[in-house]
Amino acid sequence: MRAPVRIDGNTDIECRPPDVGALLAEQDWRTRAALAEGPHPNLIGDLDYAPVIPRPGKIIGAPIRGATG
Repeated sequence: MRAPVRIDGNTDIECRPPDVGALLAEQDWRTRAALAEGPHPNLIGDLDYAPVIPRPGKIIGAPIRGATG
């Protein structure tokens, strides 16, 4: 599982909850992210980005009008 990070300059700072969903579920998530002082081993270019909501309850698709194919 990928940990959420806060970008600070050219490095990342780990925010400790196990994933972004857990961080966003906290009432004071902005404060927790701002005060994070976890490890920061990566430069921004080395990060592996994951979906913002790792386990959505539903995924809804809508057709595009006029699409051919």
